[in-house]
Amino acid sequence: MIDQHARFVPVVACMALAGCAFSTEESPQEDGEIGAVSASIVDGTAVSSGSALAKSTVGLAAPGYTGYCTGVIIGAKHVLTAAHCMPVAGNVVRFYDGPLPTGTTRTIVDVDIRPGVSPSSNDFDDVNGKFADIALVTLDANIPSGALAAELPLVYPGNNVTGHIVGRGRHDSCNPAWTCLEGQPNPDEDLRYFISHTYSSDNNDGHMIVDDPNVNEGDSGGPFYTWNATTGRRVVHGVLYGTTFEWGAHAKYTSVEYHLSWILETMKYTGGLISETGTDRPGGTYDSFLTTDWRYCALACAQDTACLTYSHYDMGTGSVCNLKNSLTAKIASSYARIGTKFSL
Repeated sequence: MIDQHARFVPVVACMALAGCAFSTEESPQEDGEIGAVSASIVDGTAVSSGSALAKSTVGLAAPGYTGYCTGVIIGAKHVLTAAHCMPVAGNVVRFYDGPLPTGTTRTIVDVDIRPGVSPSSNDFDDVNGKFADIALVTLDANIPSGALAAELPLVYPGNNVTGHIVGRGRHDSCNPAWTCLEGQPNPDEDLRYFISHTYSSDNNDGHMIVDDPNVNEGDSGGPFYTWNATTGRRVVHGVLYGTTFEWGAHAKYTSVEYHLSWILETMKYTGGLISETGTDRPGGTYDSFLTTDWRYCALACAQDTACLTYSHYDMGTGSVCNLKNSLTAKIASSYARIGTKFSL
């Protein structure tokens, strides 16, 4: 069965997604070390058992339906996927700890998409005219103990950055390719990856592309990951829309970083930190950056093991986040918000 929710531009420059040239770049494997050559996701490599690629990626399916879409865990009860997958309350989310689903599931209870986006009308521009084929899914219970939320990006990584495309769609190309334009069915919902690179210098239009087009039905909503060697976790930079023709055939992703403020606000993100307004903790600053969104501050501190507390100073366009590696006594401050990993 063809996944009616996957969105792919008809292939004309390449006989089929399964028939396009494979990547032969020697790049980091799942553990971040330099390793063997990987092919496309259509003929991709099975994720390793216990890997972050497996633990952070999920499958989304309607009850009793296989081969639906892919998603990525970003919080205790939150998953990102593509809006065109049209997830609804009652759909099932399947978790992985290796190439095959573990059998553990959660149920979707709420779905949010960007204002202006209408998947049923194939309209994926938000009210600002930016590409936003992205959906934030809320689950009925916390992710299982073996699952692992991916890190969220504070910046766009830039062009020609190595990463992993992961999906559980239709795989295994046919020979000759034109006898099987959509790849072989994937009834076991096995999860595969291939190594690719960003092919966009910026994400100013709300999306990013990568240098390979070899994705297939069911890979939709799947992540493009980079590797954080410090934390041992994957960073999700995009969720898959499908194949597009921009300077040739490429896989197109909605940029997570571009839509990060909406994501954080919608999921009511605090980073699990003890958050207070009208107070400050002076001293101990080791890093600072400008941001008008205090949730960026909370995210930066939560994802940095050196950070014990942050102070966000709301001063309009000059608003700044200070990350601090020591806890000092609180003082009153009418324009500051703090968040701490520990109370004092």
